[in-house]
Amino acid sequence: MIENAHKHLEKWEAGGRQGDRNDVVIAAAKEVGKPLFFSLLIIAVSFIPVFTLQAQEGPLAYTKTFSMMFAAFLSVTLVPVLMLLFIRGKILLSTRIP
Repeated sequence: MIENAHKHLEKWEAGGRQGDRNDVVIAAAKEVGKPLFFSLLIIAVSFIPVFTLQAQEGPLAYTKTFSMMFAAFLSVTLVPVLMLLFIRGKILLSTRIP
């Protein structure tokens, strides 16, 4: 999500700064928010069959699943807000190898 925001800000700075910087960051977050959320959710759901195990793997599956669900929730709620607060300054143009 942060990489996408940097790409959008780079294009915004190169294109003459049309609009507000916060609008650019929000648009970048919306672009990758749903795919990021669902990819983390799919990883969490893939651990459901491990819950049937009785040995040491069962509690580890709970830990992994809850942490992935929490990460999916934070990726669409807290991370965009933190991007608005912490991504400041001029974005350096990426170097391209010919």
